Amino acid sequence: YYYDALAASAAVSAGLYDEAVALAERSLRANSQHASTLRVLAIAHGMRGDLDRARPVVERMLAIEPGFTVRRFLERAPGAD
Repeated sequence: YYYDALAASAAVSAGLYDEAVALAERSLRANSQHASTLRVLAIAHGMRGDLDRARPVVERMLAIEPGFTVRRFLERAPGAD
């Protein structure tokens, strides 16, 4: 799951959102509680313009990481700029 999550993050960074979704979904099949994977899946759906699919992913992620905020994400994300 971890390597698929990393690959999904790389795919998002490269603008390969469909590939990112596929990798993140595979990662979640192996570990459905991995908050990082849920974040990247939500981002990939959002970047594809599919907010209806992103919303429930965000809800799942917030159930695991209730203190998450976009501000905190940007503070610790290496590619936030």
